[in-house]
Amino acid sequence: MISRLRDFGRENSSWLLLALGFFIAGYLVALRALTGNPQAFHLILEQLERLMDLGEDIYSSHALRGIYLVLLNNTVATFSIILFAVILGLPPLFSLFGNGSLMGVVAVLMAEQGMSFPAFFVLGILPHGILELPAFFISAALGLKIGYHVVFPLPGETRLNSLKLNFREAAKMAPVIFLLLAAAACIEVLVTPLILGPYVPPGVGPL
Repeated sequence: MISRLRDFGRENSSWLLLALGFFIAGYLVALRALTGNPQAFHLILEQLERLMDLGEDIYSSHALRGIYLVLLNNTVATFSIILFAVILGLPPLFSLFGNGSLMGVVAVLMAEQGMSFPAFFVLGILPHGILELPAFFISAALGLKIGYHVVFPLPGETRLNSLKLNFREAAKMAPVIFLLLAAAACIEVLVTPLILGPYVPPGVGPL
């Protein structure tokens, strides 16, 4: 698995950097839009409530069910980025920007309550995010790549053949993505509550 990750990173470094760029852009836009503008929070309340409801369901249930719910949510969201990338790469772009924005929202909310977002990120998100975020960015990079080649086929290839090659690469990475998400779900449910307490909802995962 390590060699497959290394090979993917070497061959798709530009797509991974592009995915990271969209994520950071979403984070910065949210910070700029929400800082000093409380009314803007109404635009994201529904999404935050969904995450809070999911968090309460996960932490109030048996650990195995919690792991299943986290894994199911993240697996569906992550692989949907790849499957629907044929729509000109828009789903991965929106997902990257949306997740980055959501991270910015959390940062602003915590700052307003006098809490440290960097500390929360290190203690509450990074332990599972060190596995979950790579899975998310790999999927997003694949999605951006697929969307690009829908418009601009690979050199010497038809559009259909380009898609087949891209989806073949995605299929090769699918087990790696799933294993990363599975390990991250276990850490998120079993370790995060010990660090932050059972009242804290899970870290921000893919939309």
